[in-house]
Amino acid sequence: MKKSLGSKRAYLTEAQIAEIVQVYGAGEEGAAFTQEYRETKTNGVTKPAEPEAPRIVSKVFPNAFFGYRKVTVDRPPRPGSEGKPKKGEKPYDKDLRDTETIPLTESIDAYMQREVLPHVPDAWVNTTIRDEKDGEVGKVGYEINFNRYFYVYKPPRPPHVIAEEIREMEKRFLELMKGVVG
Repeated sequence: MKKSLGSKRAYLTEAQIAEIVQVYGAGEEGAAFTQEYRETKTNGVTKPAEPEAPRIVSKVFPNAFFGYRKVTVDRPPRPGSEGKPKKGEKPYDKDLRDTETIPLTESIDAYMQREVLPHVPDAWVNTTIRDEKDGEVGKVGYEINFNRYFYVYKPPRPPHVIAEEIREMEKRFLELMKGVVG
């Protein structure tokens, strides 16, 4: 609480801490906090907190949900391109080589049929590039994007509310200027 970085000076009460421990300890899908912190100050002026729907703070996902398989997609060589393939490897154009990130929950073939082949019908997955741990095609990776799963869009305040706040600030500014000038 010594140094403020963004909105990190929010004080948690004992009841809020107990609720956090209870919600996450239960490991339930779709839990919400009943005692969630609500900001009530705007530019030093205390305002009542706007009512908000409870945010879902607990989501349970299977491990494979965050996993992906990065596969190498090759295309045949263009006329006049250089380079010889390694023994047993299908000839490809190194300048046209690309990768695709395919969710672990999806079939590589189904993904290729839907996302790649309609645009590049002569492409194929290079099956010689395999993951060291499971021996399957492509390299396995994991990514947890917290914004994607937990961000809740909060629409901006209506323009008439912002305009009224600006008028109030202008009045205060003019009053302060009278004291400096007059």
